[in-house]
Amino acid sequence: MEPMAGSAAVLEELAHAIADHLRARGVTTPVVVDLPEQRVRVQVAGEKREIFLGNAYKEYAQAAPADRAAIVAKYARLAEGGVVPATSAADWTTRVLPKLSKRSERELLALRYAGQGGVEGLTRGHELGESLVLELALDEPESVRVLTASDLEHARLTEDAAFALATTNLARRSAEPWRVVRPGLYLSPWEDYFDGARLALPHLFRALGLRGDPIVTIPNRCAVLVTGSDEPAGLGDLYAATRALLETERPLHPGGLRLDGDRWRALGDEDIDLVRVAPEVLFLSSLQDALDHEVLAPELGPALAARGFGHVAELQTIERDGAPLFTVVAYPPCDVRSALPRADLVMFQTAGGEQVALSWHKAVALVGPRIDGVWPAYFEATRVPTDLELAAAQAR
Repeated sequence: MEPMAGSAAVLEELAHAIADHLRARGVTTPVVVDLPEQRVRVQVAGEKREIFLGNAYKEYAQAAPADRAAIVAKYARLAEGGVVPATSAADWTTRVLPKLSKRSERELLALRYAGQGGVEGLTRGHELGESLVLELALDEPESVRVLTASDLEHARLTEDAAFALATTNLARRSAEPWRVVRPGLYLSPWEDYFDGARLALPHLFRALGLRGDPIVTIPNRCAVLVTGSDEPAGLGDLYAATRALLETERPLHPGGLRLDGDRWRALGDEDIDLVRVAPEVLFLSSLQDALDHEVLAPELGPALAARGFGHVAELQTIERDGAPLFTVVAYPPCDVRSALPRADLVMFQTAGGEQVALSWHKAVALVGPRIDGVWPAYFEATRVPTDLELAAAQAR
């Protein structure tokens, strides 16, 4: 992830903090801070070593002030441990790989630094569904560095050409057979932090011979679960298997994705075939929505207020007695221009104070248009529906 324009002071603070940490640890050779190239250079035991600041900057910028010292120490250790950068074009092109990233991470930084010039040097990426982006990364010995536009320019490669190299490299690492969780449900075997990035290789999923379209979840960076749209047993087990793996590492993308031709898309209203067999699978998308909102809501609220919204409704979650998690939002009880996130259930209030719960499919007729330029989806609400309108929506 490339640092934002206008945030040079934060980048400089991080770079010098790493340099100071190395000196405090006893490094006596020159430590060079190269801000234009976004790296810190040092010689240890006669070897040139580098700390790339792209990933470090992303963590540092998002962290609370009290947590920043630990991030500085973490990245300084990379130089002490012997990270030797790629030095030749041949070396570079054999180590570039696709890396699966959350869209919420890009959106968060864009919101946080929206008034400071936007994003510089960020590659376009390849979208997967609505919530994921395949970026380009360089697999260094002890770290994974996200590549920027300046990296590609230096290598004299277009992003598409680099992506083709990356997928070829990843395919070479992907010969190991899938693990069978149970008939009709498979788990990725690699556990190399590029498991999810293998969605860039659709043939790996088609080759499993599952009935119907491949359906996947990506609980964390070392786990991809896959079943088929016509595999009732696999679909029935997918929700529980995904939730279990979410407890093992930081979640990546529990929401379901479907391989539609050669394109991955998020599961949604059109997947009625899955609803009939395993309706809980669609609630994994609700969990995904909740995770995205948790990351972005603190920044989205002020951004929407700046656009004239007097009220920004909060997305809440409910999960009881082992039932699937679902999302709920309260419709604003007064006529104020409001921003309403999409939710499984919308709570309205009648003129007499009675609560009326409507599924999104029924509530959407009472909600205004989707708000442009905002992700995840928010909709505009400008008035309170009448009791007659609520009754008509309930009857649909």
